[in-house]
Amino acid sequence: MRFAFNSDQQMLRDTVRDVLRRECEPEVVRGVWEGHWEQADRVWRTLAQTGVIGGAASEAAGGMGLAAIDLVLPLEEAGYAALPGPFAETMAVGVPLLEALGSDEQKSRWLSAAVAGELKIVVAFEEDSIVPHAPVVDLVIVERNGAGYCIPARELQMSEERSVDRSRALARIGLAQSDRYLMRSDVDSKLILALSRERATVASAALLIGLSRRMLDMTVQYAK
Repeated sequence: MRFAFNSDQQMLRDTVRDVLRRECEPEVVRGVWEGHWEQADRVWRTLAQTGVIGGAASEAAGGMGLAAIDLVLPLEEAGYAALPGPFAETMAVGVPLLEALGSDEQKSRWLSAAVAGELKIVVAFEEDSIVPHAPVVDLVIVERNGAGYCIPARELQMSEERSVDRSRALARIGLAQSDRYLMRSDVDSKLILALSRERATVASAALLIGLSRRMLDMTVQYAK
């Protein structure tokens, strides 16, 4: 049995790495810390052009049908570059969850835009009291009592919180559990949301591996 990443997975990593080396330099991250989010938006648009942001969607939805394991290496590169914004949240969690649990109307309205990288998504799970990136996304998928609610961010009540990492905009959100936001109820939503939580855990781990590798590289370089 082969446990190494295959050539396609490595090629996707190399594509993302090249984009981030060119466009997500430390000056961009520092700029976002000072409130210049437009710099991160430029990186986001370039990544969208590669197809990686919507890559986890099915081919029928315009994606590449990437599995969770296919996203690990690109996410490591995002962590290595300290990429600001909801890259992991949208690519690894939001897009596949919207496709799996969204109603026909919700998918018609938002899925194509999300796959194209024109829409940023974050998922607020049941236990989340503070939601990362909520102030800078377009769509928030909220888990409450085993059900999913798909809500435009501008329609949520938000109370912004200051983060130690100023490239992660934080907010507490208020949700009125209206049926007009409710996602599909004819599927096992609890299972789908649980799988999404696992994808979020894997995505976070991949980001942290990349970040740790960058810190080690910087430390070695400094020591030399």
